[in-house]
Amino acid sequence: MKNAVKMFCAAALILSVHAVVGADFPSKPVKILVSAAPGSSPDLTARVIAQQLSALWKQPVVVEDVPGAGGNLAAEKVVKSPPDGYTVLFSSAAVLYFNKALYPKLSYDLDKDLVAVTRVSKTPNLLVVPINSPYKSIQDLVQSAKTQPGEIRFGSGGSGSSMHVIAEVLSQKANVKFEHIPYKSSTQMVQELLAGQIDFTFQNIAVVMPFVKAGKLRALAVTSDKRFFLDPSIPTVKEAGWPIVWEGGSGLLVPTGTPMAVVNKIAQDVEMTLGKQEVKTALQQNGVEAAPLKTIEFAQSVREISLQWASVIRSSGAKVD
Repeated sequence: MKNAVKMFCAAALILSVHAVVGADFPSKPVKILVSAAPGSSPDLTARVIAQQLSALWKQPVVVEDVPGAGGNLAAEKVVKSPPDGYTVLFSSAAVLYFNKALYPKLSYDLDKDLVAVTRVSKTPNLLVVPINSPYKSIQDLVQSAKTQPGEIRFGSGGSGSSMHVIAEVLSQKANVKFEHIPYKSSTQMVQELLAGQIDFTFQNIAVVMPFVKAGKLRALAVTSDKRFFLDPSIPTVKEAGWPIVWEGGSGLLVPTGTPMAVVNKIAQDVEMTLGKQEVKTALQQNGVEAAPLKTIEFAQSVREISLQWASVIRSSGAKVD
């Protein structure tokens, strides 16, 4: 009986400590590491969220971009940080859904070393070409690739990115060969596209839509399931005859061992932030749709989508050395 009472008291103490930890969080600045380059869709989204959380928490929320290795560098830094909620990973789609299938060796285990906090957004990619390109449709692009195997060049913001994977999947499904040109950042890649150094890209819509509106790039197709709200005149890839749907997005993760009270606190505050009309509007202007998912649902979604794309990636032959 005495042992049972002791165990009950210990459990109650642990719960009360966790509750206090959650109530006190944050008591100092929070750092958000973005697994993408400055100016990318995850970067733009993270800055909108950080500004709101900083005002809510009365603490600085600092955004630091850590691009490289398909987002793995940022993930590695977060995994090695103290599990206290003060270093948060703002993950791009590559880390969440692709890297386990693309990289033969990773220094971290997404399922074991990181805890899913909440999904933040979803956004499709846009197939774009230079405005003076001869390609007026995705069919034109594919037909040209059939007559010029390996000569049509596409760019990406790095091997293993959604830009890379989607183009490889199209290549496999259309039975053509494209040449992949990876860049250190999406910004550099877009500049090369504008200069005509590459033929096309499947870039995040937030990054390239301003160039489409300015008449500098031509949009051929969007990877969303239905035509996207920013420009319903752009057909989907699915409409064009290739069943490729991608509405990847971003999410927050923290190191395993972070108190659940802190995880729940971050998740609840981000969900509340994403419910604000001003935030929805700001994200929509960047081509991003606010799409929060609670912790358990987000973790389940990551597992399911990862498995789905692992199969696609294996079939396409896409890989990163």
